Amino acid sequence: MGDSKINVAVIDDEEAVRENLRNWLNVQEDFHCVGAWSGLAEMSESLVWKKPAVVLLDLHMGSQTGLDLLPQIKLAVPTTKVIILTGEEDYYWIKQALQCGADGYLLKSGLPDNLSGAVKEVLDGGNPLSGKVSRELIQNNLPCTPGPSPIDALSPREKMVLHELSVGLVYKEIAAKHEISLETVRTHARRIFRKLEVQNRTEAVLAYLRHT
Repeated sequence: MGDSKINVAVIDDEEAVRENLRNWLNVQEDFHCVGAWSGLAEMSESLVWKKPAVVLLDLHMGSQTGLDLLPQIKLAVPTTKVIILTGEEDYYWIKQALQCGADGYLLKSGLPDNLSGAVKEVLDGGNPLSGKVSRELIQNNLPCTPGPSPIDALSPREKMVLHELSVGLVYKEIAAKHEISLETVRTHARRIFRKLEVQNRTEAVLAYLRHT
């Protein structure tokens, strides 16, 4: 990602939340907040020409949800990644967000500690999920699949990385926990995706949790 800062935008109908996130982003070495908007009408024109790399999108905003805005954001700036920020741990909302094309789903209770790693992970092609979100997926959507599984073909280190992803850790946290480089974690992740024939972290985690 080079030396330039990552442009991030915030869409949340609560002014205090918008300003807190804006201020936090702008004091970080790696990030710059290019806009903090309350909804579609306020951000529609600015979003296209500012082209943030990542949008932090509130799930519940008055009479609408962030999922109503998500397709419009993707249409306006197809390369932009969208991370849902919410207090909702309910499986219904997690499933809806992922099906609508959200690139990540983070609980506000973990902010801002989990935000830096999540933004960088989503730009690396990952799908950051809070640990509680991963557990909710396990409990609601993952019947065990008997018989041989591509999981068995993974190396011990690849299985370790996949397990850590399944409990909600981002690449940087896995690297620090196991004292390996961030690039090593990324390499393991790419090999995992290839062996499991999946496109992203979410699909890999679902395959792993079905197996286990």
